[in-house]
Amino acid sequence: MGTSTTTKSTKSKSKKETKKSSPSKSKTSTTVSTPAPALNFTGPVLILDSGGWTVKHGLIHQNQQQQQQQNTTPSPPPSIQQTPNATGKPKHQLTTLIADQINSVKQQNQLSITRPIERGYIVDLGTQYLIWKRIICDLESLNVIVPGSLLAAAVAAASSTTKKKKKKKRKRSDEQEESPEKKSNLPQDTTTNCCIFYMTQPFTPLVISQRVDEVLFHDFNFSTVCKRLCQCCSAFHYLNLLKECKKWEEQPLLQEEVEDEMKDVKEKKDMLEDEIRSKNSKATSLTTWMDDETKCCCIVDCGFSFTHVVPTFDARAVQKGIRRINIGGKILTNLLKEQISYRQWNMMDDFAIVNSVKEDTCFISPKRTDFDEFMLYARQTKKGLRSFDRDFVLPDFVHSFQGKVELPALLRRKMEWEERQREKKRKEEEEKQKKATEGEKGADTSGTIAEDNIPATSKEEDAEKNKTEAAEKDENYDEKCDASKNDDHDDKDNNNDDDDGSDSDDNSDEEDEKTKQQKKKENLLRLQKQRQKEIERAKYIQEQEQQSLEISVERFTIPEIIFTPSYIGLVNSCGLGEAIVQSIQSCDAELRAALYHNIVLTGGTVLLPGFKERVEMEVRSLAPDNYVVRVFLPEDPVHFAWKGAHELVRQKEFLDESCMSKKQWEVSKEMDTTTNQQAKTADDGVSPGLGKSEKEVGLIIM
Repeated sequence: MGTSTTTKSTKSKSKKETKKSSPSKSKTSTTVSTPAPALNFTGPVLILDSGGWTVKHGLIHQNQQQQQQQNTTPSPPPSIQQTPNATGKPKHQLTTLIADQINSVKQQNQLSITRPIERGYIVDLGTQYLIWKRIICDLESLNVIVPGSLLAAAVAAASSTTKKKKKKKRKRSDEQEESPEKKSNLPQDTTTNCCIFYMTQPFTPLVISQRVDEVLFHDFNFSTVCKRLCQCCSAFHYLNLLKECKKWEEQPLLQEEVEDEMKDVKEKKDMLEDEIRSKNSKATSLTTWMDDETKCCCIVDCGFSFTHVVPTFDARAVQKGIRRINIGGKILTNLLKEQISYRQWNMMDDFAIVNSVKEDTCFISPKRTDFDEFMLYARQTKKGLRSFDRDFVLPDFVHSFQGKVELPALLRRKMEWEERQREKKRKEEEEKQKKATEGEKGADTSGTIAEDNIPATSKEEDAEKNKTEAAEKDENYDEKCDASKNDDHDDKDNNNDDDDGSDSDDNSDEEDEKTKQQKKKENLLRLQKQRQKEIERAKYIQEQEQQSLEISVERFTIPEIIFTPSYIGLVNSCGLGEAIVQSIQSCDAELRAALYHNIVLTGGTVLLPGFKERVEMEVRSLAPDNYVVRVFLPEDPVHFAWKGAHELVRQKEFLDESCMSKKQWEVSKEMDTTTNQQAKTADDGVSPGLGKSEKEVGLIIM
């Protein structure tokens, strides 16, 4: 017993010394965690971004990374797969649909959906494990094996048979050469050789992170786990975009050089054309977006269940500047659902439909003053005649499975009437212009006549004299002409009597054909008109039968909560503009100008129209005047962080930071168990070396 107590005491002292030494390192670097030792890794990497609405994932092999680093040819875009992060259970059934199985159900309002993430943190780890298992088991086509799958059972059976054969037969030099051939038939890449790159959120509790590590290491059997903040990955991708823009400006891509390469190598033609289009599109969108070479940016991540503002330097988070708002897309959909169900239809069970209503109709007013103006306009005008009123036609789940946005009937008639008036005004203006041009021409002709200096009276007298003389001379000539005309008419009548019999038949046939063609055309026009009327009637009947939601003020009042949370009772929480300014002002003075100059928007809620303009106006009104405010909205803000993680994996040194192997995890787990045991014994007031019997003896002595 004495030896055991001494060994335990020495171990506890050594552990305490290590714990005391570790805080000294953390004090020196407050913003960045201490780097882990370098790890040698050559297997595939699984990038996993589990958000509140969807899970973004993709597998990258190490061979592809080496080829992309060696070759200068353009690399294809990364393959990102997106699956819903939820499980659904049909009513009155025992089956559960996991992840992508939910999309097979067209009428999703019949499912009771459960989500494992609430407010950005994993709350139900059991359902999250099922979703991850569903995602990782789909990777069996890429030779990645998960414990409990069919491939894992096959590998275990194959290994057991080989062990039995080895026990029966003695090992020889010839048999040792045959054994690798048997192993080569099995899939080489497994989860034991695979690394997972898991993206986390700031302020995650330690208990949740430990449970996640246990699932990834113990249940899925990954060799290494790399953790990085989602916002840091998006910052890394943003900095790489700025570097690429700088390269394009310094070395522009010439069309002549590309044509020469395309003539030499026909296989690379498509790849080069895609590269030209992508680079030209990026260059046009980022021509005014210059790199200030400060390596600073402020990431605004507005997702499904939260909103984070994370200032970064060199793709590393500044911890004292991180701010969080407990408002996301889920709160907006829930509020819209309550208002619609209170005013029109009961939509409390139709979360997916209301979410599509939010994505298709809602917008953000670009200014705070515009919000007040819209509200005054709504009070003064009738519902259905406002410019922002819309009707969302609900799906009937027979002919259509997705809703669509339409204009209200009153607003449609009003707009048609306005268009007619505009056309009338245009026609009137054209007629006025024509009359004006004709008047100018008439004025020009009258001017030419007025140039003659001859009086009008003399002209009239001369004309009358000429007429009388001509009439006297032509009296005899008219008589002669009348006689000749009568003779000619008699001859023509005699000739026409002979030709009438032949021409009358031809003319009658031609007239019959013309009448037939005219009748056919008239019948076709009648049929077309009837069909158009029938189509219009069918549309009118469908419009009357279909159910639609009248959305008016809700389009801009609900997204306004992101900037003014006090409207829903969150008095203590600040808006998004105030949170950005607070996070930047809390950083060092040297970084503030660069952070104001590089504000990046990511997340699905950012796609609402008017979001970028409103953020820019809010920050500009609250920030000091000597700083330049610039806001960047990427083309694909949902997958922006995943692309940054993909670029981090390409680097050789990505495993040196925020990574842990399975051996390190096992050692840390043992350390945690020993510390917990020591803490329990310290609370009881007994030394760690005493057993139960000695404890009872000590109590008796006391």
